[in-house]
Formats: sequence, C-alpha cells, structure tokens
Amino acid sequence: MRYPGRPGLPPAVAVLVGRGEIGKDDVILDVGCGTGTDCITLAKWGFRKVVGIDPDSGAIRVARGRATRLGLSRRVRFLIGGPEDLPPDLTPARVDVALHTLVANNLRDEAPAHYRALARAMKPKGVLIVSARTYLDEQNRRPGSVRPFRGMARYFDLTPSVTTHLAESPDYYPGHAPVAVWFGRPRRSR
Repeated sequence: MRYPGRPGLPPAVAVLVGRGEIGKDDVILDVGCGTGTDCITLAKWGFRKVVGIDPDSGAIRVARGRATRLGLSRRVRFLIGGPEDLPPDLTPARVDVALHTLVANNLRDEAPAHYRALARAMKPKGVLIVSARTYLDEQNRRPGSVRPFRGMARYFDLTPSVTTHLAESPDYYPGHAPVAVWFGRPRRSR
C-alpha cells in the first residue's frame, strides 16, 4: 500500500520541536511511519537518531530510498514491523519520543500488545504523541471528551484529549480530517 505524504509534521510535534523540548540527540521513533515523511523532515532539521517503523514493506522500501537519495541514511533508519518487532538497541527504555500519527484507528485486537511494546521501548520520562482520527461529531469538543483508544491508558499516563483538525490529502477527506491529540508518558508498572 502506498501512502500519500502529509503536508508536514503534526502540529503537536512541531510545537515541541519549536520549543526545544525534543533534543537533536533524542531517539525519536515514528510508529506507522509509512513512506517516512515525518522521519525525513526531522532528519533534515538535524535530528540525529530518527527511527521509522511500519508493517508495510513497500512503504519502508520507499522510505529507505528517499533517505538514501537525500543523504540522510546516517540520521534516519527504517524498520519493517511494529513496536513489538523493535531490535534490542531500541528496547528496553531507549526511546525518548514516540510519534503515533494516525495509527490508533487501525489497531484492533493487537492494540494492548502494541502499546505494551511501545511503553517498554520508551524511557521512563519519554513522551508519546498520539494523533488519531475522530468522528466529525467529536471535532472541537471540550478537552478530555474523546476517550483514549483501547490499550493506550493501560500503558501510558495520558493528558486529556484535545480535538482539532489536521490537514490531510484530499484522497482521504476533503480539506481537513478531525483528530484527537494526546501526550503521554509510559506508566511505571508496565
């Protein structure tokens, strides 16, 4: 499956980068990276340890090719799979920041194992940034009104959800797609 590139990093990530809360040497994991758009953007901005992971081998092949053509292979690497497939150099407790953009909507029965593996890979003070599509009637609701997806709250201490819009390709939805955003830290008892 091929994924059209998004117009840029999710706004929540861009804010943390702009405020300097994500350091150039932090290990950043992009779960469900697709063709690597966000990973490549971060590597171009000077982040040195960016890892993208996606179960779609075709998307990963495209991402690796893009990184190679741009001379970013030393800063960014791409892996096939999900958080439960991370290599030993990334787990346990090696990831500073995990991006989880538009992935939660696709998880079903595997969601608890997915979030458990992701929490295990993260440093105790690591930050999870989740952006997930919501229903149209949930857009712009008060903070905390959209409940976390299955498994998220079990393995992460989460902020209340905030709903907003994330610009998307017209191939998905015309104009904008409503999303909910959460920030989280791994729970101590994982």
